[in-house]
Amino acid sequence: MIEQYLVSELGTIPTLAGQCYPAAAPVGDLEPPFCIYTRVAGEIQRDMSGEPVFFRDVYRLDLAGDDMDALCLLEQEVISTLCKECVEFGDDIYIFSVTAAPGAPDGFDLVLENHQRSVSCTITYWR
Repeated sequence: MIEQYLVSELGTIPTLAGQCYPAAAPVGDLEPPFCIYTRVAGEIQRDMSGEPVFFRDVYRLDLAGDDMDALCLLEQEVISTLCKECVEFGDDIYIFSVTAAPGAPDGFDLVLENHQRSVSCTITYWR
């Protein structure tokens, strides 16, 4: 469910609308720019009785594009779009905060011939 929130937020960026995929996406068939998201960590914070207080998931967003300048601008747009606080999503998810920052250094994929940028995104929420 939290991935639906992530994809819906990224979909508000015109160049990424319909271009966000989970890690199992058929990357060789995609037209840049696009985003591949991967959940890399998660934790549940519990109170003393063992009830969940909040959840925290960390995602790596791999952005790919054919123009490095445009990709750097897209990275900044992704970060500014995602960073939020106090958001209700659907009927049963309340997002306390979303933080995003540049992740791994940029690179170039020689197989796909795309520039790459990475964004690390942490979502803290209750469901």
